[in-house]
Amino acid sequence: MDFHAASYDLAVGDEFDDLPPFHQGKIVSELMARLFDQLEMTALLANADREILALQDLLVEFAS
Repeated sequence: MDFHAASYDLAVGDEFDDLPPFHQGKIVSELMARLFDQLEMTALLANADREILALQDLLVEFAS
């Protein structure tokens, strides 16, 4: 998690520990929002893959 926080230029380690709880909460909230965005994108891509496979099956069936 520290790597992800650092890659977004957010405080990590001792720097994070020295922040007031409010600011720590903002950082955790930001990381959680980014995580949920990634999970949502992953789910959308998985759905798109299923749709593509279904369309391929229909095309094969149509061509035969």
